[in-house]
Amino acid sequence: MAEDVEFRGIVEQAGHAVVVLDADGTIEYANRAFERLTGYRASEVVGRPYRFVVSEHAAGYAEEARRTALAGETWRGEVPVERASGDSCVVHQSVAPTTTDGAVTGLVVVAAERAEPTSKERVLEERFERLERVKRIIDAVRPVTGILLDASTREEVYEPVCDRLVETDAYDVAWLGDYHPASDEVALRALSGVEAGDLGSFTADPTDADGPVARAVRTREAQVVTDLAGHLSATSLPADRFRDLAAGIVVPLFHGETVYGLLGVYTARTSAFEEYERLVLAEIGAIVGYAYRAIENRQLLLSDTVVEVEFRSTDTRLHAVAVNAEHGGRFELRSLVPAPDDTLLAYVEVRDVDPRIVLDSMAETSDVRECRVVSEDVADQAALVQCRLVAGFLSLPIAEYGANVRSLVVEDGVMDLVCEVSPHTDVRAFVEHVTTASPETEVVRKRERTGAVTDDRPPEARQLAEQLTERQRDALEAAYRAGYFEWSRESTAEEVAAAMGITAPTFHKHLRKGLDAVMTALFEADEPS
Repeated sequence: MAEDVEFRGIVEQAGHAVVVLDADGTIEYANRAFERLTGYRASEVVGRPYRFVVSEHAAGYAEEARRTALAGETWRGEVPVERASGDSCVVHQSVAPTTTDGAVTGLVVVAAERAEPTSKERVLEERFERLERVKRIIDAVRPVTGILLDASTREEVYEPVCDRLVETDAYDVAWLGDYHPASDEVALRALSGVEAGDLGSFTADPTDADGPVARAVRTREAQVVTDLAGHLSATSLPADRFRDLAAGIVVPLFHGETVYGLLGVYTARTSAFEEYERLVLAEIGAIVGYAYRAIENRQLLLSDTVVEVEFRSTDTRLHAVAVNAEHGGRFELRSLVPAPDDTLLAYVEVRDVDPRIVLDSMAETSDVRECRVVSEDVADQAALVQCRLVAGFLSLPIAEYGANVRSLVVEDGVMDLVCEVSPHTDVRAFVEHVTTASPETEVVRKRERTGAVTDDRPPEARQLAEQLTERQRDALEAAYRAGYFEWSRESTAEEVAAAMGITAPTFHKHLRKGLDAVMTALFEADEPS
């Protein structure tokens, strides 16, 4: 037929590869440009499906293009093509329908090898790919914060966090485990993305300087897994299920100085865990650690029973013990008031020793700052000392487990500390963290006691306290403990504000609103209606 001869004569001179297909996608004709592009002779491909020359990874694109053209529309896109030599290239391709009497009877493919991008195009392409990776990461971690806000126990965190991370295409496997410092053991609590039986536990060997688990515990920083096989062999994870994965990262779940557990995340992406992704996952670790602490605090407040744990320590690495052992006297904690940046204002009664000696000794440690004598009774050899604790409570991981300090006395170089924790708290882990941080500290007694957290105040005082916001209560207590209400005043507003780490106007605002709430509760209820 003259028309077919004329058509083929034109396309044989064309610089682009042209392929004619029937409606099923079988090749009926290919021009010389196609032979030059692919290395196949036309006679080798005629009668074969077009997907024969398309990379197996692009079979879906080829089918999508065929269906689009059969629907009467033109498909355009980039497709990887396999050359006869085994090499591959990417081609710009359009697939259009051919019609007879208005009906689609076949397809025509026009393709040209993609030119090398310019440097500007490469930069834009890299930025686009980076943004795509960032979006995948954000999509993966965003649901985690919602889980943490709703969780009332750790069990409500384990599996949901792992499941959410692997539900997106950013990550393929995730596990979460609790860390026990006394044994350096990681007890797996959840594993998502692969099937496994008993999760078991493994050791975070602190002597293994190259192990990502031990480094994560020691540095409290996310650690990229560089040797995936070696890492998996040191755990109880089913290594045979990780064969198709290319990269991993171990993230510590911590708050303050306490590592509660670890999160492991793995992916088949070869370019995973660049700086931004590491920072995002490290932030997730810190948020989970903070959530664990909040869970412990909430459980303690709402519980009908508490677990009372009494510690005794002669560890002179604890500064209060060292000072008392050297200078004698008796130290008794009177109150703790929360201050900004996770610091605490401690009010300590010092007896039978010059309080200035205590202050001078406190000035030698970085754990305590802004110490001063609030009041002193020389005849009674007693003084009230205020100091700000900047490294947790006496450098011990007490607050991290939501523990309430019921009493603390240091005398004759021995510290007796009584704490209360929720019965839902992992008491074993709490004790392990305390005794690991201070090896010369031991548990004297542990008992469960009916009743909420110890509060010796009369019911009327508790009702008044309920009228106050947390900041108002802190400001009033700090002012009271510092002798602000005494005549004459033992502390000025500026001194109390500085100790709390806030400005004097802010302190005055909380103080006045707190006093107003107390006065309202006292007097308005008695007014006649």
